[in-house]
Amino acid sequence: MPAPWTKDADPAARGRILCFPYAGGGTVEYRQWAPIARTAGIDVVPVLLPGRESRLGEAPFRVMAPLVDAMMSGLRPHLDRPYTVFGHSMGALVAFAVVRKLRKLGLPLPTRLFLSQRRAPHLPDRLSPLHPLPEPEFVRALQDRYQALPPELVARPEVLAVFLPTLRADFCLFETWVCPEEPPLDVPITVLAGDADPTVTTEELEGWGRHTTAGFDTRRFAGGHFYLRQHKEALMDVILGAMRAP
Repeated sequence: MPAPWTKDADPAARGRILCFPYAGGGTVEYRQWAPIARTAGIDVVPVLLPGRESRLGEAPFRVMAPLVDAMMSGLRPHLDRPYTVFGHSMGALVAFAVVRKLRKLGLPLPTRLFLSQRRAPHLPDRLSPLHPLPEPEFVRALQDRYQALPPELVARPEVLAVFLPTLRADFCLFETWVCPEEPPLDVPITVLAGDADPTVTTEELEGWGRHTTAGFDTRRFAGGHFYLRQHKEALMDVILGAMRAP
């Protein structure tokens, strides 16, 4: 049986991309990358957090450290060959915390860390927290800030009610996380972002440079918070290109 956090490791892959979701997200977004990556011999490994898809019946985590600790056993089988890590929005913070934990445990580190659409974690948040809001205000704020929910889902409150506890838990997880002071990673960091997202500034993105000693760059795409949905091929070009580099 595969570990619940991931699918089985592909023994034929020459490398892997571990992918961490945005708040409320599952594996669907990243599974669409798999056919592109497969042509380069790369296995896309979306990480499935509790509270969604086949793990809908499990309580979602609301605190970062226990989540990172819990997923270690599920990630170990995928560290047996070169790999990169990608995280979008909340997933960028989770990915960063995971790589720090891997370093602490003396496990193999990724060849590069791709962090998407999230400010550097040592910087104060300019935005007010959403997770404590009453339900109507929470839903309205999600739409105003991120355009996060499809209109057809908002129009069906009985269906929306199934997803809201996980969304709220995810927002609690990343809005309350205080990034511990640790030495920078010896892993290159590439920051990715849409150029029309008001939730993060250029300075906040470039702040990630403080967290690596191994090289830092940024790549911008046309679009808002969920730019990655419109730029799947271009995004994969960036990630696969970095994996092909010496």
